[in-house]
Amino acid sequence: MFILSFNSSAVTLHAPVVTNLTWPTSLSTETVYSAQLINVDDNIANQPLTKQDGLRLGYVDTVEKPYRGVLPANSKEQYSFLPLAKDGELLKDYMERMYNEGYMSGRFVLSWNNVAAVDKCQGFILSNGTGIKTATDSSVQGAWSAVSGGAILNIQTICSETPPQAASCNLETASITFDFGNVIRSKSADAVTSEDIYLHCIDATKIALIEPNNGKVPLSNVGLVELTENNHILDGKSSIHNVPSEGNEVIHLTAALKEPGSSGLFNGNSIITLAYP
Repeated sequence: MFILSFNSSAVTLHAPVVTNLTWPTSLSTETVYSAQLINVDDNIANQPLTKQDGLRLGYVDTVEKPYRGVLPANSKEQYSFLPLAKDGELLKDYMERMYNEGYMSGRFVLSWNNVAAVDKCQGFILSNGTGIKTATDSSVQGAWSAVSGGAILNIQTICSETPPQAASCNLETASITFDFGNVIRSKSADAVTSEDIYLHCIDATKIALIEPNNGKVPLSNVGLVELTENNHILDGKSSIHNVPSEGNEVIHLTAALKEPGSSGLFNGNSIITLAYP
């Protein structure tokens, strides 16, 4: 995982995003998450919630073959660990309350007795937890898309995956900054900047890059930047890299200003993780 930052009718809100998901052992996962900015349609942001609605961690496992996506119920406390909304509380007010009370950043470890129950991927959603919801698919991301589409707010359109246990890859670039400089609104469609990141794999591994919203990164002025890799979206499957054993890979990322937002200074941030298609 590495962090991105950008300089130069939706509502911009804070939301929790899984930034790192690893296997400490074959029967456990360690999850790291932090607050990121997202753009939410005004109608959704002003939607009243019920006391059964709330932020929770969705996941994909192999309890049902080949992959099972799950939106957990409120009773599944290890996944529904954030406070629920109040009856009638607007979605935007609930999200900012969770942010202001410090619930959107943290780290935890989950353990299981059965390898099929171990999470293959995780992502945050806002849903109604009166009962568990499941869906299956032939791929990890397919199962996630199938189940998370039923959420009130799908925060991570792509979930963070655990790496294959036999493979070891490291992003040697910890963070990068895309600086747009001074952007003239009439020429904002031409605002593009690029940076390279560097990857090293100990074992031969097939990888792709994932950004939680397919590379669409909201800005503080309600603008929008789109990240691509050689014109491919960052969805974990559109651009595949076959990295050899002890191999190094240079990945070229481009940031394009798609919506300039309001005039003045702007910034944004996101995270990119590795997918293993």
